[in-house]
This record gives sequence, structure tokens and C-alpha cells, in this order.
Amino acid sequence: MSAFADALAAVQREIPAHKRCRVGLLLEQLDSTDKALAAELREVLASDIPHTTLKRALDKIGQDVGIDSIRRHRSPECNCPR
Repeated sequence: MSAFADALAAVQREIPAHKRCRVGLLLEQLDSTDKALAAELREVLASDIPHTTLKRALDKIGQDVGIDSIRRHRSPECNCPR
């Protein structure tokens, strides 16, 4: 990784949890409890699966994430680290 990419990653990690969206907080939690699910969720978030389908699937596994959080996380509007 370049020095710039390293610096960017460091800045993004410094974003306080209260500035992250629900999807970002869920991913952070899953990174420490279920890395496989976190990786699978990241892959799905990067795909063209509709927001509504993703929300229904998350509901089925007991994760309450709003459709707007999913939409925003997938867009450049989100402050979460990438």
C-alpha cells in the first residue's frame, strides 16, 4: 500500500463510532465476532442486490438495519471506513 493509502486508512479508522452508520457498526461488530459473516456482508454490499432484499435478509438473521442505512452505506454519503 502507498503512504497515501495508509494515511487514508488511518484517518478512516479514526472516525468515531457515533459518526458511523448502523451498517458500519454492524460490520465492526461482526469483524470481532463472525469474520465470515462480515466478509459475506461486505461482498453483498458491493453487489447489485437491491437494498430491500438485503434488509429482509438481515432481518431474518436478527439484524435490525434500516433501508436508509443500507442505501447510505453503499453511497459516497457514508462516513464509514471503506
